[in-house]
Amino acid sequence: MQNYPIKGATCNACQMVISMSLEEFPGVGVVASDNPDFTFSLQVPESLLAKLPEIKKIVDTAGHYELITA
Repeated sequence: MQNYPIKGATCNACQMVISMSLEEFPGVGVVASDNPDFTFSLQVPESLLAKLPEIKKIVDTAGHYELITA
């Protein structure tokens, strides 16, 4: 599993919106972040890392969020 911080996601409603947007990617989940600068991060299984650009696009368009991948 790889964790990527989500900028702009600060509440449980944000977590739910992002999770619902990513239902087509089983195993991807929004979890509490261990980074003090971000409330949530996205867990992506190794098997879906090739789909990361597509996943990032979905997260970035789900609301006022940005998936930090670099």
